[in-house]
Amino acid sequence: MNTSSYLTSLFAQSYLRRHNADRARAGLRLASGRRINSAADDAAGSAISERLSARIESYRRAETNTITGLSMARTAESGAASISDTLIRMRELATQAANGDLTSTDRDLLDTEYQALLSEVDRLSDATDFNGTELLAGGATTVSFQVGIGTTSQDQIDVTFGGVSTSSLSIDATLVSDGTGANASTALSAIDAALEQVAQKRAALGASVNVLDGAAGALVSTRTHHEVALSAILDADVASESAAYALADIRSQATVSVMAQANTNAGLVLRLLG
Repeated sequence: MNTSSYLTSLFAQSYLRRHNADRARAGLRLASGRRINSAADDAAGSAISERLSARIESYRRAETNTITGLSMARTAESGAASISDTLIRMRELATQAANGDLTSTDRDLLDTEYQALLSEVDRLSDATDFNGTELLAGGATTVSFQVGIGTTSQDQIDVTFGGVSTSSLSIDATLVSDGTGANASTALSAIDAALEQVAQKRAALGASVNVLDGAAGALVSTRTHHEVALSAILDADVASESAAYALADIRSQATVSVMAQANTNAGLVLRLLG
């Protein structure tokens, strides 16, 4: 009987360690909210979750890159729109100056505003920037935005900036003052070409805005699906873990009770022997 009580106690201690480990594991998962708290919990799941986490953070950065590109393209298009409005007013002045009923003095007065508007075109071109980067001044420059997490051409979107200044538009030397209106007629042709050039630039920027906006939406969707997959691997099932914790606790208490009973039986035997 003594031997039986001893073996019962040993078995009970073994099960008690197991039940306490189960309870501790379930408690840790409930406390952390995660099913995997170390690689030992699920080696394969841990490796997969690390790769998913890396991709999720990369997608998040790509979203930021895309939104930055979107903001730059919108800023450039807005500046180009202001320049287009200025060119329209310049064309109006050139049309007026080309009329034969005007005198040289009249055209000089019109040219005063015309030259001021030429300067305004360059001011707008120079002032349109994003984080210190000029978007309209100078020659055409292509900027590549990293909108994916890979290294292929599909992971980048190119947007062309620059090329919207009086020199780029070939109107820097135009004027509407003279005695015959010939300069005004020349200016009209130059401004028409400039307006067409600006319109093409705005169309290209508008297309870039649409492309970048679509890319941003796709990135949000892709990242969200990755986060759902990561959650399925990492996150603890609260209901299941709560049940596991309660079960392990009940089993631990039952095991302790068995151990106490086995020890009591052993004590009775010793008293009989005494």
